[in-house]
Amino acid sequence: MSDSESSDDYDSIAIDKNEWSDLNPINQDHETNEICRIAYTENFNDVFGYFRAVLKANEISERAFDLTYKAVKLNPANYTVWFYRRILLKELGKDLNHELKLVTQIIDQNPKNYQVWQHRRNVVELLQDPSKELEFTEKILQQDSKNYHAWQYRQWVNKNFALWDQELDFVSSLITVDYKNNSAWNHRFFCLINTDHSESVLNREVDYCFEKLNLNINNESVWNYLRGLVDLMVKEGWGYPEKVCHFCNLKLESNKEDELSPFLISFKIDYNWTRAIEKKNSDANAVKEFVQQSIQYLNLLAQKYDTIRANYWKYLLSKWKQEFDQYF
Repeated sequence: MSDSESSDDYDSIAIDKNEWSDLNPINQDHETNEICRIAYTENFNDVFGYFRAVLKANEISERAFDLTYKAVKLNPANYTVWFYRRILLKELGKDLNHELKLVTQIIDQNPKNYQVWQHRRNVVELLQDPSKELEFTEKILQQDSKNYHAWQYRQWVNKNFALWDQELDFVSSLITVDYKNNSAWNHRFFCLINTDHSESVLNREVDYCFEKLNLNINNESVWNYLRGLVDLMVKEGWGYPEKVCHFCNLKLESNKEDELSPFLISFKIDYNWTRAIEKKNSDANAVKEFVQQSIQYLNLLAQKYDTIRANYWKYLLSKWKQEFDQYF
């Protein structure tokens, strides 16, 4: 028992063997040549021994339901226990709102446990009541704004119950606190592709990127988000937004050393590639300009601004040479 556990907590997960006198526990199989056997406590062995017996007998009872509680308190990552508990929830007609409160307590203690989040999802699906879920995930994300499980669950709630109102405001508040929070930027794009992503909305988001990049040009999360916006605009048939190219050119033409970000240069190289391919058979002068500019940028990345990935930039340079050999 850890120092953080009270004696009452311990008693709540202890096995009363008199209650189980009609059932023989099934011990865990052990390998013959184990190098290091896990030192389970006696109580842990008792709980899971009787759980295996209950599972084998497919027992549907109140005592089996109580046993699953003891098991998840001892090991909240055991998928089989949660699965069987869901069977018992339905078969015994248990109070799902009470179950949700229990899961809230366990997630508070184990916020990065996949199995507990999955169980919460199943309970909310049965309830068809997501009214507490956005507030709950917001609380978890306040503790750790990059908790993958909380984000994944929140996105399921958003999409499954069409809860999009104020979601961009929520994610904006997180970005304001930490503008490098890649999880928040990812969620922002998730919201866009599932709601209104008209040309005016996407243009507004492009301007939002400019605002954040003016704060820190080396914010890779924003550049990735901007790539997604541009790709979406092209996919929707609105073409490449020239104001993005203009923004990049202004930064690249600056004599300020701190504005020559490797993410900016890489973004411009990708733009040049797209335009050079488009004009390959129609405008040789424009292609030549794109190629020669990209050669310069790729060398800058390899030799100065991103030397740790020098081999990657040299590889890209070889791809340019393969495609546009006549301009080298």
